Amino acid sequence: MYKIFIIISFIFISFINCSANLPSYFIYDSSNSPFRYNHIKKVIVDNDDNIWIINLVPDSNNHLNNNIYKYDHYKWTLLEDNPFISSRSTISDLKVSKTGSLYVAHNNSRYGLFKYSEGRWTQFMNGDSTNGWNGIANINFLDRNNLLLGTWRGILFTDSSFKFINSYVPPRISTGYYGLIWEILLLEDGHIWFTDSGGQGLYHAKINSNYNIELIDWYNKKNSSIDYFSIYNIVRDKYENICFNAVKNDLTTCHTVYIKDDSINIIYSSDDYDNALKIIGTDMTGSLWCSLPEKLMQYDLKYGIYDSYGSFNNTFPKCNINSMAYDSKNNLWFGTDIGLVVFNVQGLKDINSIEEKTGNKSKIFISPNPAREYIEIYGLNNGLQPLVSDQEIKIFNLLGECVLSVAQTFPSVDSGQTGMSDLPRIDVSGLPAGVYFVRVGDCVGRFLKI
Repeated sequence: MYKIFIIISFIFISFINCSANLPSYFIYDSSNSPFRYNHIKKVIVDNDDNIWIINLVPDSNNHLNNNIYKYDHYKWTLLEDNPFISSRSTISDLKVSKTGSLYVAHNNSRYGLFKYSEGRWTQFMNGDSTNGWNGIANINFLDRNNLLLGTWRGILFTDSSFKFINSYVPPRISTGYYGLIWEILLLEDGHIWFTDSGGQGLYHAKINSNYNIELIDWYNKKNSSIDYFSIYNIVRDKYENICFNAVKNDLTTCHTVYIKDDSINIIYSSDDYDNALKIIGTDMTGSLWCSLPEKLMQYDLKYGIYDSYGSFNNTFPKCNINSMAYDSKNNLWFGTDIGLVVFNVQGLKDINSIEEKTGNKSKIFISPNPAREYIEIYGLNNGLQPLVSDQEIKIFNLLGECVLSVAQTFPSVDSGQTGMSDLPRIDVSGLPAGVYFVRVGDCVGRFLKI
């Protein structure tokens, strides 16, 4: 009896500690996914919530090859005959059209622009076919699947078969210099914000019905404080601030900037690029997300407040973030140097809210955790006991979808550790790897499926 009490006490204490710190994220890496290397350069989410990633893999000469994967939340698919696999430099951009075709751009004119559809790759633009409009850095879809492309010569408009429609070469501080249109933020009302790779500043323009561009503002070193070598990650937050990262000509000083009503504001300044605050994107609510070393931050510019997540409180892993996307449930997907990280901040807040509201009396203990084949559930109403409830047990994934619902009719199972029987045992072997929430009425718990 004394040994049983010690075991129960140890499990109870372990549960209290783990429950408070169990992260609401999951990492897809080489241990549970087909990646040969864990560096995820870019991640996007299409209209069907499929995840597309660029996985950088070094070859024997330490050149970076581009593997492209698609994940439908059940299996990973490596795109075969990928023309970028040995391009020795990274893909610039990839987007999926409403019809499900993948478009991939490369800023090297040898590659230009490719389309992947029905298992086939088709090259549409390269240095020999575009009269200098080569090297594509940015892809955007307009109405009728027409394309807005950022190139080495300026902005290019084409139709879905890549026939030329129109083009625009922005004004330059240095005449005769052509920089790559590296970043384009296309808004719903036809306004665009863009910049190039040559330190020419930040442009604000409007696309009219004839695909002509009307320049509205041009922020540069001659007429504003925008004097940067590089501007990147241009986003608009829920307060309609235009936010971006900027690097000074010394290549070390980094500013985090936003523009509101023509007023230029610096959120953060650092003379150490590697340790600077960097904007990584916005979610579906328009919340601004930034990163610091070992920390992920949700920033509210209106009120000057933020929430922090990281290894310091076990809510986000220690990593360098390369890109970010969100799905229809507002789960955040991060391409990082340790793999693909999916993060559910609302799930984290919901679970924490329930735990704070109900206290320890309404928690449940799940074992084994992590789990491969099955889980067993204990209630903690009066110490560590088998769960007693006449409600269904429901398991939810990070998308908020109920993936399993089980009525409480269970075979008698002896765990062999606590001496107790009649534990609810649920087969989870068919679930994909990831973090799951278990709910029984007001009781809640979490487990990791591996």
